[in-house]
Amino acid sequence: MSQFTYIFMLLQTNNHWALLVASMADRNAGMADSVPSPASAQFVVDFKHYIARHADVTQELQHN
Repeated sequence: MSQFTYIFMLLQTNNHWALLVASMADRNAGMADSVPSPASAQFVVDFKHYIARHADVTQELQHN
């Protein structure tokens, strides 16, 4: 994943769309959501944990 600067992921739940935006350089993510919910906030947290774990396993995204 380190070859990407950003990851954009469309999410659809219950006839509602949201956009997750992850900055790989900053190792941060956020949600563009017109109807924020605890579920969408939790997805961001889960995605950040996934990226951190992936980086630990693959040794990607290591800052010099």
